[in-house]
Amino acid sequence: MVSELAPVVLFLRGVLDIGDTLIIEEPEAHLHPAAQTHVAVTLARLVRAGVRVVITTHSDWLLKEIGNLIREGELAEQTRKPPAESALPSALHPSEVGIWLFRQDGADQGSTIQEIPFDRSEGVEPAEYDDVAEALYNRAADLQDKLEESRASTHE
Repeated sequence: MVSELAPVVLFLRGVLDIGDTLIIEEPEAHLHPAAQTHVAVTLARLVRAGVRVVITTHSDWLLKEIGNLIREGELAEQTRKPPAESALPSALHPSEVGIWLFRQDGADQGSTIQEIPFDRSEGVEPAEYDDVAEALYNRAADLQDKLEESRASTHE
């Protein structure tokens, strides 16, 4: 983790200026899920400071936190309080965030790019992420049922 983030931290502190573009491939790599959410907050603060940030990610946690940061921005906008009172420096407006899903269309068929709009209840995650989580849960539940049936049949 340190070897992955150290160059980024040094770059952020010493090279990056307002108006620059920062491109990071999978900033969540090798990070605990809680640390991934902190990375999302840091990236949002860079956006709020005037840096254009482009990332690639497969992290459900990073995307969930970006969704929360957009919700914070909407809440601050709705309450119309002065920024010092309501908006955290990481709160984002939906117009400041663009999320696209790149999907391969099969062998040698090319790729499609689909924008994932912000949804207040769903956030900004691809639907496939929920499908994977549900399939894993169902598999775990099915295996647990089979284990319990097996234990019951061996105790009879």
